[in-house]
Amino acid sequence: MDLSDPIDRAALALFLELERDPKRAKPFSDDTRRLARMLGLIEEWWRGQSPCDRSAKPYMPSHLCAFGDWYKCRRVRQELLKLAREAGQLEGASSPASTTTDI
Repeated sequence: MDLSDPIDRAALALFLELERDPKRAKPFSDDTRRLARMLGLIEEWWRGQSPCDRSAKPYMPSHLCAFGDWYKCRRVRQELLKLAREAGQLEGASSPASTTTDI
């Protein structure tokens, strides 16, 4: 993800808004759908996955396609958190548990 592209800056801004207000980041919300569109994750969103998911591991069995989707969204989440940290915009956005890099 390159922040020189306006859509990427907009996606990062929306991601941070959702991190700061988890009530807005509920599965299948309009806000998470908009974020998924910005990040090219709309198929994963329809299967219930989002970079806003703070869970430590997938909750579904490994034979479901959503299992792989969780890992894809987790990688995008980690990249968004990294970009936010580099831009100095992470304060108050995430609990320490939500920034783990283990996948």
